[in-house]
Amino acid sequence: EMTKLMEKLIAGFPNDIKTSISHNQHLSDFELKPFNSVLITGLGGSGIGGTIVSELLSDSCSFPIVINKNYRVPAWVGEDTLVVVCSYSGNTEETLAAAKQAKSQGAQLAAVTSGGALLKQAQSEKLPLVQLPSGYPPRAAFGHGLVCLTALLAACGVTTWKPEMFLGAVDLLNERMPQIRSKAEQWAKTLNGRVPVIYAAEGLGGVAVRWRQQINENGKMLCWHHVLPEMNHNELVGWAGGDDRFAAIILRSPDDHPRTALRMDLSKEIISKQTDVVLEAEAAGSNRIERMYHLIALGDWLSYYLSIERGVDPVEVDVITHLKSELAKN
Repeated sequence: EMTKLMEKLIAGFPNDIKTSISHNQHLSDFELKPFNSVLITGLGGSGIGGTIVSELLSDSCSFPIVINKNYRVPAWVGEDTLVVVCSYSGNTEETLAAAKQAKSQGAQLAAVTSGGALLKQAQSEKLPLVQLPSGYPPRAAFGHGLVCLTALLAACGVTTWKPEMFLGAVDLLNERMPQIRSKAEQWAKTLNGRVPVIYAAEGLGGVAVRWRQQINENGKMLCWHHVLPEMNHNELVGWAGGDDRFAAIILRSPDDHPRTALRMDLSKEIISKQTDVVLEAEAAGSNRIERMYHLIALGDWLSYYLSIERGVDPVEVDVITHLKSELAKN
């Protein structure tokens, strides 16, 4: 039953992007005091959009966009900072604490949420707000999340809103969904019983994090990720202790720095001496957004098929629920 639900949610990903574009394409500009830095604060399924958007905007945005995944915010956050508060439920305790501190330091707040305390605050304080549809597991609301966050940032003057780029991704995903699913299903069989190790170039770090998070939550598996070129300065040596318990997955894109692409080729040769499973995913699409979404869809489906291979419920996150209830006692 739950397997069917997750299948439906992942299959609905392109449509979620489309729905979100039509909801937010006429978002009017918010009136804000000038600012020269942006902090995006949020965790898990709510925080991943910030990580990815900061990479998407890094070569076009003229001021820093910093990601925060903590109860606290840095001391530099103040009157010249826009703090975008992301919490799907609107009740994430770390995020609400960070928002409170940012406000006390004089920062302007904006919010992306579906409800809870954050929605109430955004409405009563008339904060720039983009509301997410409710009723999803937070990680499954990503189709809405990234579009909503980008639309909000555009309405705050951080970037220019280009819905057609997102629409291109919808077309690409719809067209390639059968190939993406069959590759994911095949890979899940190969990866079952191993620890996946995900590698991507700087610029796709957020996409690699998304893969890890989805494999953790949907597949109920440990895995890790690292980013090149940094990985070449440490972890590559660690593969001397690698063996067939591990499987490497290399995410590749035409956007990768050509020297980093060469590093990936060479790293692959080295890793292949230690494990017999090294998989490569080449991003398809005509721009960065399309290519990122293509890889994200592949990772989402992979996590789903891993749950089937392992016979686990892809939806339940009982340990997180347990942790939250224990925290509530203290």
